[in-house]
Amino acid sequence: DYFLYNNGGSYYRMYTDKTGNSSYKPFYVYKILAAGEVKAPVINAEVEFETSTTVSIEVSEGLKAYYTLDGTEPTTASTEYTAPFEVTETTTVTAVAYDEAADKLSEVSAVTFKKLQVLTCAEAAALCTSTASADKYIIKGYVTSIAAAYDASYNNVSFWMADTEDGGKVIEPYRAIPTTDADKAVKVGDYVVVVGKLKLYNSTPEIENGTFTITEAPAPEPVMFTVTATAENGT
Repeated sequence: DYFLYNNGGSYYRMYTDKTGNSSYKPFYVYKILAAGEVKAPVINAEVEFETSTTVSIEVSEGLKAYYTLDGTEPTTASTEYTAPFEVTETTTVTAVAYDEAADKLSEVSAVTFKKLQVLTCAEAAALCTSTASADKYIIKGYVTSIAAAYDASYNNVSFWMADTEDGGKVIEPYRAIPTTDADKAVKVGDYVVVVGKLKLYNSTPEIENGTFTITEAPAPEPVMFTVTATAENGT
């Protein structure tokens, strides 16, 4: 199920994915290279991350890759890619492939990797407004109630969460998409990490169509206290 698309002389083979809850998913695009054209590199990593993400750059056999991290267009004078590297802040990685034998560069590939802010359920609820947030956030907490059980037709589930197991209904991940099959069985008491945009819908603080993962709850913080005692003799 595909068709060819001509964009100014560059031909693309466009595939449509009809699975899921919409009639068409976004196109998967594969470029058909012209004779002698150098294939652009593929930049891989977790695009949205909490603390860091590891970036790798793939090129065809026999090619070299050069990249920049400041948004400028890379050349053979830029940093040569030799091994995966770590990104700890929001960064745009821009790369080109180089065919040394033909002395040709590929088109530029660029991917922005974004560090997301981590919020408690209470903090997230306080940020919800009638307009969906421009940015996504990472919200962590306990599942306190299942609003709508997992629906296989739409691959989502709605539930309430709070910062404590008995914290009530603080914010609702609405139609949240499980990251793995195991997450489909989410239940009250699970500790989850949800990624999504925030919105106040009919006075309900929501995480809109986010993704979630069941994970291990953090260990409780140690409580420090002082005991004062008085001996029988008054000391």
